[in-house]
Amino acid sequence: MARGLLGALGYLDTSDTDPGLMATNNRQGLLSAAANFANLFRLHARHAPGLYFFGAQVNRNWGDSVSAISASFSGVGLTPGRAFEACIGEGIEYHSEWQQPHGTMNRTTVDGVGHWQDVRLAEHLDDFRVQSGFGESDRWVPVRRLDDGRQGYLPETLFIRSANRSAWVTSCGCAAGITHEAALTSALLEAIERDAAAGWWRSRRGGRLIGLEALAGAGVLDLLARIRQEKLGRCTQFLDISGEFPAPVIAALSFDADGRGLAVGLACRLDAGNALRAALLEMCQMELALDLAAMKRAEQGDERLDEVDRLQAERAETPGAIDTDLVSHLSSGVLMHKNDEKDLNFVSLVGEMLKKQYRIYAADLTTPMFDIPVAKVFVPGLQPFPSPFQSRRLRSLIDQAGPSGRADLM
Repeated sequence: MARGLLGALGYLDTSDTDPGLMATNNRQGLLSAAANFANLFRLHARHAPGLYFFGAQVNRNWGDSVSAISASFSGVGLTPGRAFEACIGEGIEYHSEWQQPHGTMNRTTVDGVGHWQDVRLAEHLDDFRVQSGFGESDRWVPVRRLDDGRQGYLPETLFIRSANRSAWVTSCGCAAGITHEAALTSALLEAIERDAAAGWWRSRRGGRLIGLEALAGAGVLDLLARIRQEKLGRCTQFLDISGEFPAPVIAALSFDADGRGLAVGLACRLDAGNALRAALLEMCQMELALDLAAMKRAEQGDERLDEVDRLQAERAETPGAIDTDLVSHLSSGVLMHKNDEKDLNFVSLVGEMLKKQYRIYAADLTTPMFDIPVAKVFVPGLQPFPSPFQSRRLRSLIDQAGPSGRADLM
């Protein structure tokens, strides 16, 4: 049975290049983690027959978590192995965000926010306390500031989820990776992605429509054809929703023949081509989510849908094709300014953000249960998304461009 699973994931394919020791160890860790999931299954998307999807279900009472509310995850990839790895990685991230990191201290035994000498950090924490109604956190987790390596502590409300904090502490800026640096990179890119997405979705600041030439040059049109396999029924568009940071942020949108059933995929990567392709795959994942929500709605009725499925069902009625505020103008330059960033990497991205006075605080959320690196970053001033919290940065943008009035995207 185990050999059958390895074969189905392509791990026994002799044509596959040697993944190397690090990748092999990562695969072993993910396979071990999968054994702790209550259910693991394949999914099929009617509009994306060229992709592979895995789904999984778990209970939240892993490790020392006390709530038994279940959660589900999915992963998408061009191969079964990639889809499996993405799905299990999502589950590991989720587990890690409910655990107390090693070295967590009581508030009375650590230096306060003044230790960091960061005005934007102090402002963000003040705003968070006022808007959330939470008092000072009793537990503070160990963190490291990435631009100077300084170590200290920050309130766990910035990093750790709990039932009583609900939507105020989200998974935004959390990622698992094959190495700790890979996890940090993915976490930071997600934080940038969600900040850009919040500004685009919650205000009337539209994205920039990307031309076909740029899509063709990045191989996106070929990839889309491979995914759709001549399957009709969806219209796909790509927008550049990047902010002022050099890492490009892409929104891939699709809707049905009636202009409804909006599905949105978001991605931020170190280069535009990878961001475009990643956004496309996530968009297809959201198309599948719409179909699954519609199936549950037909079988169970609206009253039995959970919050996630309810939002998906509402999104099926969203007239995305006529929401012209989603697009501000055409972009002939098409990410040229992003592609001109030579050799952008994690270190240079941290440096570019520091130039704009954005400092990054990182917590190691790797748990003993899953020996897979997990990192979560907090960037004071950036807008988490989705979140009821509203940063000064987002408020300023909404004041300038006007509120969108759209329902939550996630």
